[in-house]
Order: sequence, then C-alpha cells, then structure tokens
Amino acid sequence: MRNIDNLTIHRFRGLRDLTLEELGQINLLVGVNNSGKTSVLEAISTYCNPLDPLEWINTAWRREIKFSRKSKLESLKWLFPQNSENNPDDFYQGETFVSGSGNSFAYANSFGVVESKAIYEEFE
Repeated sequence: MRNIDNLTIHRFRGLRDLTLEELGQINLLVGVNNSGKTSVLEAISTYCNPLDPLEWINTAWRREIKFSRKSKLESLKWLFPQNSENNPDDFYQGETFVSGSGNSFAYANSFGVVESKAIYEEFE
C-alpha cells in the first residue's frame, strides 16, 4: 500500500498552492460547501494515476457530466484552473501541477510519483 506523506496542489480546479503535510493512512477533509474538499480528492486521484487517461476522464465525469449534456472531452477542461478573464470565444488553455512525497509500506522505495503536471489546450 502506498502512502502519501505530503502533498502540494499548486494548480487544480480552484485550488492554488494548498499544502497538506504529515498525512496519515486516514485523513479527514472538513469544510463548508464549495471549499475545495472534492477538488483535493480529485487532485489526489489524478496525481496517483497521472498517465491513465481513463482516470482523468472518470474523475471529470463523476462531477461534471454525470447529470449534464457536456461531452467527456469538454468536462476534462474543468479539472484545470479556470480564468474568469478568458473570453468564451477564445480557445482554452490550462495547466495543473501537483507534487508530493511519501513512502510505500510494501517496498523500501519512495512513492512512485513526485510531480504530476498536465496541460489542456484547445486548438482548431
């Protein structure tokens, strides 16, 4: 079983430079509605599986399109930070960046992923 000891979410959805330190096997996220609790869980999910496109799509699907008419591809962009200054007619560009450290209980080596950086870019 892998364990994440420290996690910094530099950019993911609405989160900017959130650092979680000294994480244990069980952690509680507590906050008011729309404070970012689900975004933290989504960031961890994509961080742990950065090269699995289905994990990214399913993470986006769980929140964005389950009850919506958006396409799966369209929902992916909402995993990336949104800029309120963007013109809706412009092509969207966004970037996520999550880093962390930890260890593995089953192995002596460190947690496999140190950084996860993804770029979303729309083009014609």
